[in-house]
Formats: sequence, structure tokens, C-alpha cells
Amino acid sequence: MMTAKPAILLMLIGVFVGVVWALSSVEPSPPSGIPLRLPEVELLDFYEGSGVTILGSMERPGLPNLYRHDVHLFSGGLPQGAAAFQQLKQLGVRTVISVDGAEPDVAGAEEAGIRYVHLPIGYDGISRARRVELFVAVRDLPGSVYIHCHRGLHRGPAAAVAVRCLNDSFEDPREVESLLKELGTSPKYNGLYRDAADAAALTPKEAHAVQAADLPARSAVPPLTHQMVELEHTWERWGKMGSKAEQWNPTLQAEAVILAEILLEAGRLLEETADRAALRNTLLDDGRWIVDSVERAVDSPAGLSKLMKMRCDDCHARFRDH
Repeated sequence: MMTAKPAILLMLIGVFVGVVWALSSVEPSPPSGIPLRLPEVELLDFYEGSGVTILGSMERPGLPNLYRHDVHLFSGGLPQGAAAFQQLKQLGVRTVISVDGAEPDVAGAEEAGIRYVHLPIGYDGISRARRVELFVAVRDLPGSVYIHCHRGLHRGPAAAVAVRCLNDSFEDPREVESLLKELGTSPKYNGLYRDAADAAALTPKEAHAVQAADLPARSAVPPLTHQMVELEHTWERWGKMGSKAEQWNPTLQAEAVILAEILLEAGRLLEETADRAALRNTLLDDGRWIVDSVERAVDSPAGLSKLMKMRCDDCHARFRDH
């Protein structure tokens, strides 16, 4: 019996060492108060007073392409005025996140008791750092959250889906692509599709790096982004006036020249660097072309609109949509 004791002792030491090694190889749990997932929602929370589940596309004044992803997350287009912020408030939204380049209407949101967060993204994708910021904002800021871009078709929906992917909300990756198509996100923006579908969970380090309270209400954006935002708004106004007009008038001529001046100014503001030379020349050429077309009145406003769109699509394909 005396000779068995050393063997038993060695066996116990081996077990102890194995347990210590196993524990040391496991990644430490996140600190308390820093959850890596959004809180679970009871199914009952999805039901409103009528007893009907309200998910998917919704119609609300001033909120284009409004879509409810779950009880706490919405996406859509730019809130159009005070009435739109009141609509959001009625839906329980207390935080609005803009992923657009335009300056947010912070004052309008504050009047409705809503906080604005500005986290711009491009059409070429959503960086990991930005996705982490979006996730933390949705997780930690008060109330339901509305994520928007300008029209609510591409960047806003992709950002909302990215948050859901980080929260492991999809059982099959193909659901992500299907949902983005349903939301109207163009497949040509493959960077948005790619990054929205990245379901790699937050690490404790990433969770520590972002404090929701510090996220900005306004973010600095490059001058070119400002010009493109202004161009988009002017193009929408032009479309309502000139896309079907067969005759020129002073108002249409003035609007077309405004479009041209925005393109010319964007070209002038762009840095004269080798990698931007092609874009700079395209902007300047398109601006001069519009001015010349208006002065010579070779095409009708409707005809010029079609040609403008073709040139815009070509420029986007070359410089933006990749």
C-alpha cells in the first residue's frame, strides 16, 4: 500500500496540470457590463396593440423605404422634417443613426427627444471598425434605433443588416443576400453585400474600444462628399422638373446650370493627385458638357436627362461602386 501513494500523487498532479492548461487556453470572458450581443427580445414584444406582428416594410409620412427589422431596429431614408421625427418617436425610436454623407438635422431630432449619431459609410463597403460602432450604438443607446442613408435603399439597409449579422440573427448566410435584395439594395454594390454578411462576433477588445456615449452627432466628411450630396439633392429636384419636359424654359436652364456648377466645383476642389486625376477630369468634363448642351439646346430637357444619367452611371461604375 505504501508504494501506491507516489503513483496516486503523480496522477493527481497530472490532472491538475491538465485542468490549468485547459483553462489558460480559453479566451477570457468579456468583462461584466460589456455584452457582445444585443439583448434577447421576447416574442410578445413584437406584438402591438392590435395583436398583429408589425415587421417588414412600413408606410409612414416622411420616412421613405421604412423597414422594421425587429422590435428595436428600423432602416430607411432621410427623415423629411419635423413630422418624420414625430413618426419615429411614435415608433419608440430614441436614436437615429445616419450613414449618409450629408450633415444630420440634429436640432430637428432633439426637438422630438431623439439623439442623432453620424457614422457615414460609402457605397464600396462598411469597414469593420464602422460595423463595430454601429453595433455598439444599437446595443447601448436608448430606445429603438433608426438607421438611414439618403433614400433608404442601399447604405442604410446594409448597415442595419450588418448589425443583425454581428448579432448572429441569420441561420443561413443566403438569408442576408435575399433580405438586401428585398430592401432594394443594388447587387452592384458588392462591397455592401460582402460586409453586411460578415458575422464575425465582436471581441472583448472591440467592445472596449467603442463607447456609445462618445459617438458623434456630426462627423467630418471630405469636400467631395459634400459636393456629391448636394448633387444628389439637385438631381432629384431636376428629375421632378426636367425628366419629362420637352421644351426648355428659364427655370429648367437654371437648374441644369446648377448641376453643372456642382460638378465643376467638385472637380476644382478635388486634390490634383495622380490617383484622382481621372475622376477630376471626368467631373470637369461632365460639367462643361452640361453647360454646352444647355447653351446649344441640342436635346430637350428629357433627352438631356437620359444622357446625364448614362454619364452618372458610368462615373459611379468607374469610381464609386467598387
